[in-house]
Amino acid sequence: MPRLQKGRLYEASQAFYIQYYRPDGKRVSHRLCSKDQKHYAINARPVKLRRDDFMLKVNSNVVDSGEALVTEFFEKTYTTYMEAELAASTIH
Repeated sequence: MPRLQKGRLYEASQAFYIQYYRPDGKRVSHRLCSKDQKHYAINARPVKLRRDDFMLKVNSNVVDSGEALVTEFFEKTYTTYMEAELAASTIH
């Protein structure tokens, strides 16, 4: 099941990059911007805003816009989790 991500910022070659996972599970990097007076550090507000804008586009492909019932969630997601993670006696 795809997940919502925040991304990981890092600096290399006088530029800022963001690292995230594609839906197929591969980790990829994307160049956000060059390092300059406005974008001077990873924790600078303009860099974080660029990260948020980019990750909004990435995460928009992940989020299902349809409504799901609680019963559908329980049957598809929670039951699968329980069978994989919990002991048989706990599930029973």
